[in-house]
Amino acid sequence: MILPTRIPVSMGRDTVTRSVRVMRAWGIPLFAVAAVAFALLARDAQSEPLAGVYVALCVVGVVFVLIALTGPRWLRPRIVSVMPGRGGLVFSPPAVLNLALSLVAGVAMASVSRLWLEPEQWAYLGYYERGAILIGPLAGVFIIVESLWSLRRPAGLTLDERGMRGVRGGPRCDLAWPDVKGAKVVETKKQRFLALNAVDRVARIPEGAVSGDVYAVATVVNSYLQNPDERGRLVDGPDAVRHVDAEVRSRRFSSQ
Repeated sequence: MILPTRIPVSMGRDTVTRSVRVMRAWGIPLFAVAAVAFALLARDAQSEPLAGVYVALCVVGVVFVLIALTGPRWLRPRIVSVMPGRGGLVFSPPAVLNLALSLVAGVAMASVSRLWLEPEQWAYLGYYERGAILIGPLAGVFIIVESLWSLRRPAGLTLDERGMRGVRGGPRCDLAWPDVKGAKVVETKKQRFLALNAVDRVARIPEGAVSGDVYAVATVVNSYLQNPDERGRLVDGPDAVRHVDAEVRSRRFSSQ
């Protein structure tokens, strides 16, 4: 499994968004407690169908814990996440890992559908348990389909000598350099966006879709936008980022 290279940089911001802070403070403990609770319920379940439901929910809880643990790791301040060896500079979250976790959760939920063929085994269960058996597999299929459908776009934001393209988990981008006026960061109360100001529209890409410090990403985009002679460096993603960081450190280029 190929994961992005996490590159420390001097540009960016010192703080994370509110959503990351909430995930660290509440999301991880909540999902962990839920996973343990479902594991205990599965152990003490009075029937095999009920145990199967709780096992599936436990798996989903564990997946959410892993997502909550890995997500903030890739959104730390003054860190950018770059895929190695792609023939361009690709700002990306750990897309393969995220896809694998999503599919595991989807398959776990969809597996409960086997009980649909034997309704007499769970007709006596409570309202919530029957609801989980009926609705859970549909939610699992939705997760699987949505995860696979997202593969139609490349993971992350790719910069090369022609322009930039992407973005899985964000708006569709296929922009030539002359069509881009600039990049900046837009902040809401809970999230940050990389805003690409194009000739005909503004593409707002969630920070999670490019991962890393989105302020640093915007600085790199603007550097190669304003210095077309340097775009040959984009064939080596990590080197392209380190070059801009060196320019910022030496004050030859101003970060946001």
